[in-house]
Amino acid sequence: MKKLMMALMMVAVLAAGHVHAGAGEQAVAVEAAESWLKLIDAKEYSKSWHETASYFQEMVSERDWNRLIRTTETTVGQVTGRTFISATYLTEIPNAPEGEFFLIQYSAELADGGKAIETVTPMKDADNVWRVSGYYINPL
Repeated sequence: MKKLMMALMMVAVLAAGHVHAGAGEQAVAVEAAESWLKLIDAKEYSKSWHETASYFQEMVSERDWNRLIRTTETTVGQVTGRTFISATYLTEIPNAPEGEFFLIQYSAELADGGKAIETVTPMKDADNVWRVSGYYINPL
């Protein structure tokens, strides 16, 4: 469970490692995050796990991911819409392997009328494809 929480919460702490990446890289990472979020919105949780970075899959089993994301939805509520806030390129994140990451944040609207901040962290996987390596939603 500790590994599971570490994988999901690693994006909650910003660390050193801020450098610049090209706008093209950012666009591809944001597209990967948004495609992945569509799977979450459609409740395709197993498929969302299969679309995550290899690091995420090593840290969180598919079964644990399904259980955790369902619990999160029950606790926080269903996201009904989101607006992009920012994308920050990082090369270091606490408790994560070395690599390239984007910390992407969205303002999310919830079914109950509440608001939340969603943080999605794509990383460049071993095959140079951007895949989600972390997800966190913080109700406001």
